[in-house]
Amino acid sequence: MMGVLLSFLAVAAVFGAAGLWYWMGFVLAILVVLGVFELASVRARGKTLSQEFKEFAERRPIWAGVIMAVLFGALGWIAAHLFTGV
Repeated sequence: MMGVLLSFLAVAAVFGAAGLWYWMGFVLAILVVLGVFELASVRARGKTLSQEFKEFAERRPIWAGVIMAVLFGALGWIAAHLFTGV
């Protein structure tokens, strides 16, 4: 999970350097929320979110595929929005 948090931090830094402060704030907010959920997950169950999702995907592969499709669809929409400005 540390890699995910560092990746979000890098994206926020790029947005800040480009002068896109509102996107930087949005990414930093996501970073904080992910960090809080990660800490809560480790304290409550002793597993990271990635470990828990892996176990969920092994038990329910169809639902895990649906969740991943929605998440990556949202990321694709955000990327298309940023690149095209539409």
